[in-house]
Amino acid sequence: MADIFGVVIERLARVDLHLEYKDQFIAYYKEVCDHSEESIRMRGVYNLPCMNLLYKHCQGEIGISFASLYLQFSDDECFDVRHCAALSLHEAFKLIEDDEDTATLRKVFLSYVLDTSREIHLVINNNLDLMILKYGNKHHLENFKGRTPYIDS
Repeated sequence: MADIFGVVIERLARVDLHLEYKDQFIAYYKEVCDHSEESIRMRGVYNLPCMNLLYKHCQGEIGISFASLYLQFSDDECFDVRHCAALSLHEAFKLIEDDEDTATLRKVFLSYVLDTSREIHLVINNNLDLMILKYGNKHHLENFKGRTPYIDS
């Protein structure tokens, strides 16, 4: 099921049926994202941009935070999971509204900047302009109270 999950959701979205069973889809998706097997978590992280796009507007209602999932995946022990999340991080930043809090995605961004992998740095550099633009959105600038210690010194 995890192999075809994204395809099923995307096809249901074409005819606006993805919201009819959103609670069940999200419950299953959370199980996939939290699974102990790397191959199953890879399915979750691979489908994260699609799920974020389709369900971001109702994430509070359905009890999920896609930014928190990015944070979870950015700290995954499996390089492939971290790498896959890094490949789509710009998509999450692209969906950010000007009045939206970006604190969690900023943490993800910084975790990738500090990652020891050259491959992850290359991926992040590919879309750096978009992420930096959204990193300091209106909400962040209006609520900025000085440096936030995301990184332990």
